[in-house]
Amino acid sequence: PLLKQWYQRRVAITAGIHVHEQWGLGHSTQLSCLAMGATGIWAGVCAEGAALGHADSTTTILNLIRLGNTKVQGQFNCQYLREAARVVTEVTTEGLTPARTPIYGDRAVDLVFGFLFSDPTAQGGFDLCKFFGLEQDIRITTMASPEMILLKLEKVFGKDEKFNLEIATSMKEQILKNAADDRKEEYNSKVGLALLFDQAGGKMTPEMAEAVEGDLKTSQHIDNLIAEIKKEKSTDCDSALIPLL
Repeated sequence: PLLKQWYQRRVAITAGIHVHEQWGLGHSTQLSCLAMGATGIWAGVCAEGAALGHADSTTTILNLIRLGNTKVQGQFNCQYLREAARVVTEVTTEGLTPARTPIYGDRAVDLVFGFLFSDPTAQGGFDLCKFFGLEQDIRITTMASPEMILLKLEKVFGKDEKFNLEIATSMKEQILKNAADDRKEEYNSKVGLALLFDQAGGKMTPEMAEAVEGDLKTSQHIDNLIAEIKKEKSTDCDSALIPLL
């Protein structure tokens, strides 16, 4: 209310805002304050801070841009904000940026659901990947649409006449069947996607077959190493036994 009164009276003041996270409303609070007349924020480029952290400048500025603010783009190198936030997070915490962090986490640029839900540009919205010059990563799960599966096939293995919406739809049905059968499968690696294609009735391309064959060789090598380690461990335990009689 006080900020609103200042704005209504056109009082020429500088009112900054600094918000710490507590109930998951940090950034909405910060944006509300700016909308009500606050003239700036006091924040770090990433969310790291005391307790649960704070409403960082990267997330706030990107939300302003998303909502149509063009002024901030003339004041800051906004295309670099994501990278800067990741670097500062890793230097500060000596660890990787949490994948689920909005804007600058790895999963912030994933395409997970169908296009209208997961791709805001389908409805004229802001494209985060395009803004940062990143390539969106398509995640294949039970929630992926056939169109997404087709895009994933073409992205991983290139365009091929065998790749079409019909086989992509069969692959989606196979994913659901595997889930219903309690089969724990992954579909985002080359091998996982190729095996799903095969399970759905597709005929593997040479690149797919090569990927699967290479994985089988690696898996066999790993299995052999594990067997050797188990054997050595068993031998060591036998030699360490102390006769009690």
